[in-house]
Amino acid sequence: MQVFQDRAMSGVSALRPGYQALLAGARDDTFDLVLAEALDQLSRDQEDVAALYNRLRFAGIQIVTLSEGEISELHVGLKDTMNALFLRDLTAKAHRSLRGRVEAGRSGFGNAHGYSIVRQPALVRRGAYSRRSPSPF
Repeated sequence: MQVFQDRAMSGVSALRPGYQALLAGARDDTFDLVLAEALDQLSRDQEDVAALYNRLRFAGIQIVTLSEGEISELHVGLKDTMNALFLRDLTAKAHRSLRGRVEAGRSGFGNAHGYSIVRQPALVRRGAYSRRSPSPF
């Protein structure tokens, strides 16, 4: 059994090491089944999912997911379209949220790791950033 994974990487890009290793394994005929949590875990790009499905089907490799079961053309078409719509909506919601934060005078991206806002009378308008000393515990 081979495990291909791309932890903490966006499924929008096909330029992930685990995804590329999966494609190489399919070319080398090292497995005959791909098992994933869901179709969107393989890729979140419609073109990439369709291409992956076609490549694996041509190689005689079946895709099975815990969410959808055995993947067919119907899943690739409908489920992948729903995933694309979800991503578009999620992006729009995130942009609206960030815009609201900025319009309220707050940071659009939060604090950098290890920094906290220190409010001082002379700097009340936007807040000043200072480096926190590491905790000895």
